[in-house]
Amino acid sequence: MAESRSDRTRSKQLPSTDEQTPKKQTQLSDEQPQLHSEPEPEPRLSEQLPTDTEPATQSQHGPFIDDSSLSEDFEQYEKGSKLVLTYQAPRRTYGRSEYPNPPGIDSDDKVLSEDEKRLSRTGLVYHDRHISNPDPTQDKATVILCKVDEAKYDDGAKHEDLTYKKQKGTFRQYLTDKRKRAKRYVGDIFDQKNAGSSTSSRGDRSEKQPDVAGEAPFIVPIDGERLTVVQLAILKVYDAMFYPFKYGMNQGPWKVTSRVDQEHTREAGAYKHLWTHKKTGYEQLAPQYYGSWAIELTTTNSDVEDKQRFSRAIIIEYIEGTSIEELCFRTAKEYLLVPRNRMLPKMADGTKWCFDRKLRLEVFVTLLKGYVNMLHHGVNMRLDPENILLTGKLGDEVLKTPRVVAIDYVDALIDDERKEPLRVYQRWDKPPHPWGEISLPKMQYFHGWFPHHWTPELFDSWLIYTFGQLDNPEYMDPNISKDPKLSKDPQMLEQPGSGQDSGPEHS
Repeated sequence: MAESRSDRTRSKQLPSTDEQTPKKQTQLSDEQPQLHSEPEPEPRLSEQLPTDTEPATQSQHGPFIDDSSLSEDFEQYEKGSKLVLTYQAPRRTYGRSEYPNPPGIDSDDKVLSEDEKRLSRTGLVYHDRHISNPDPTQDKATVILCKVDEAKYDDGAKHEDLTYKKQKGTFRQYLTDKRKRAKRYVGDIFDQKNAGSSTSSRGDRSEKQPDVAGEAPFIVPIDGERLTVVQLAILKVYDAMFYPFKYGMNQGPWKVTSRVDQEHTREAGAYKHLWTHKKTGYEQLAPQYYGSWAIELTTTNSDVEDKQRFSRAIIIEYIEGTSIEELCFRTAKEYLLVPRNRMLPKMADGTKWCFDRKLRLEVFVTLLKGYVNMLHHGVNMRLDPENILLTGKLGDEVLKTPRVVAIDYVDALIDDERKEPLRVYQRWDKPPHPWGEISLPKMQYFHGWFPHHWTPELFDSWLIYTFGQLDNPEYMDPNISKDPKLSKDPQMLEQPGSGQDSGPEHS
């Protein structure tokens, strides 16, 4: 089955314009119309994508493919639908200036060509589907079935509430208003169509993780933890067909198919890196990672001949949690976090907690410990209250303190994937001291979760009081880790008096 699936996933390249050059005419008649050069396209606004307006028909690409099927095509993600997933190793991380382009991709491949500027969203996705299709040379790929139990979006709205209403505008506006970066689906893994012979690359790491369904069959992706049949998990989808139609100036000029590929490689790369270093799952800041996958899709568009296509996805642990942002409201003037109900607010998992100052600071300490541990393994991310989930349960067990989980690693920076890795933290055998990496300005969006009256001096004093002096043996002393000479040559530590002249640099 895997081999036949591989044959079907071979991408069909559109014929080049050279192959369709009309034959030259030897004689010209008076009745023959004169050929005119095609006018240059009108300049677009800074936030307008080429697919925001219906383009003209292009004869060299066959019949024009419009976007009339978007609404029906999106029903493939409806609650209760079944999705076929094939394991797909992510491309090398790219899409930031710090990263090199992966093999076979240059900057011109990431922007719209002259022909692509005239394509609709559907036409572009099918023209560029070789970007998201699984590698046809990959054999013994794991293939599983997943049923959508509930669909959610990055803005927290449930899919069943996102019904299309004509009076609110076009379907395209509906997509723009309701969709953010990607979709998150709660999926139920209920069947294994064809499991490859791959084994976990982390030795007996998987053996220590309890199966959710006891003795149920399991699926082992090449990179990622075991997936247990009937396990509940989060399927995060990167589908260019339903990405936003507008982006800010800071998002780059990339076409949507390339943007989807870039974001998938960055987030899958971050999870894979953390999983490899045993920094995912319970007691870690990142949720458990279950690998990168391709979703087999089709279209109801009658103008598309070869209707099969694939979207990219990752599977991560299902966290029934509530974000710090959702637990609070913001003051209008200072933009401070204020807990909505300090007396036992109910979280998504049904547990209730009294988020007084003591518990809020305990959560904050757990967050900072997890953050510096990520830095130690070369992953740096921006902490945001809306991406920090709190859950009071582990399965059916009620925890003594809420578990803290950070999600959304699209913009995380992986040092090992840089053009020139810095290795500021990985060279040491201990994580950096939080005092050297955390400061009040850096945590400004958490202001109010910790006491709002804290000044930078009070915040620094709390860091020292909580995590110990800078020479605490559990952490790397900033006097050493921040010293430029010692960072280049750690062996200088053996020399007496080294690293003591310059003071530590605060974040």
